[in-house]
Amino acid sequence: MLSRTLVALLLAFVAALSSCGGTGPQRSGGDTSAANARPVPPARVVRAKAAAVLSTLLRTYARRDGGRDPQYFGGGVWHSADKRSWSYTNAGPGGAAAALWAAGYHDPLWRRLATRTFDTVIAQHQAPDGSFTSSDTQSGDVRTTFAASQLAWAYLDLGASLDGAHQRAWRTAIVRAADYELVRQKALSFYVNGNVNLAYIELFDLAWRVTHDEKYRTAANAEWSFTLHPPGARWKGFGLHVVRSAGTASAGYLAESGGGTPGFDAEYTMAQSDIASRIAVESGDRRAVRLMSLEANLLLPRIDRPAFVLSTASGTRHPQAGRTVPFTSPVLELLAWNYGDGALRAAAAPAFKALLHWSLDARGYSDVNRYRGLAAQLAPLLLVGRGAPVR
Repeated sequence: MLSRTLVALLLAFVAALSSCGGTGPQRSGGDTSAANARPVPPARVVRAKAAAVLSTLLRTYARRDGGRDPQYFGGGVWHSADKRSWSYTNAGPGGAAAALWAAGYHDPLWRRLATRTFDTVIAQHQAPDGSFTSSDTQSGDVRTTFAASQLAWAYLDLGASLDGAHQRAWRTAIVRAADYELVRQKALSFYVNGNVNLAYIELFDLAWRVTHDEKYRTAANAEWSFTLHPPGARWKGFGLHVVRSAGTASAGYLAESGGGTPGFDAEYTMAQSDIASRIAVESGDRRAVRLMSLEANLLLPRIDRPAFVLSTASGTRHPQAGRTVPFTSPVLELLAWNYGDGALRAAAAPAFKALLHWSLDARGYSDVNRYRGLAAQLAPLLLVGRGAPVR
């Protein structure tokens, strides 16, 4: 477990980096009020903060402190006391290690952790039909899309540092997983839930970037149409719901169902914003940026600040009254700092501080969502100032 002293030192380091200040370009025609004219921190400072936290957490999760420590990296596997999601526990840190390499942190450890992780993921968990399997209880679609997408991110992030054999093996594994979702799971015609269908888009877009096979770009575009506006009575209530139309202040969500009528679930909308953020920085797709904006505007009033705790009460999948979770999506930061949303600038810096705090907080650090967050929430912030331009 991270010691409280180490956490305190890291938070002090993060705070010190904040003192660098700096300003960035203002969005043309944006909000010029004093509250929203807050300086934008230099991109290099944001990336340095995210990298410092990521590298510390990866080293901590990889190291075994004694024979009874259930959390360590060994034999190509990230071991954890939380067994609920093999894909989060392994693909999360593997993808984050590759992201650090791509961001210019060329410590051989990052490349070694990424390659050993994904070599093991393919060898031990990819089934003959292309899916990724495990004995845990996580949804097969969630498991396969997350593992395959992080494998694809790692393929692109490690680039020429991968030898030919690795490139061929990983590319084949990505194609098999994408084809499984496209053909066997009928991703273009079956609505699972907003977050899952959005994950199909991420996988298909990444598969196109890895293989340059146009069928995957076509699939990603078709999945966008289906996810936002599914046709037919069978999918009534699913898709995009815009609850407020007010220009850049518009708000909305993709519907989620826990078995009943589809509707709004705050925690899963936060998860959707994670995925939309990754699609945006990988592709610059304006549909992803718009969805990020709609969801950020809807979630922001439900966030208790400055702690950045999200109320999930009355959700279609989390109906419990009074339930809260940490707000750990990078959506506010990326909208404000990568995509010029001046209205969110005042929230972005404290949101980033809170995300780093939640990431470093020693309590419950072996939770599978902490592992997922390494790649899903922290790694995208290594692309502040570097993400794909909006197209």
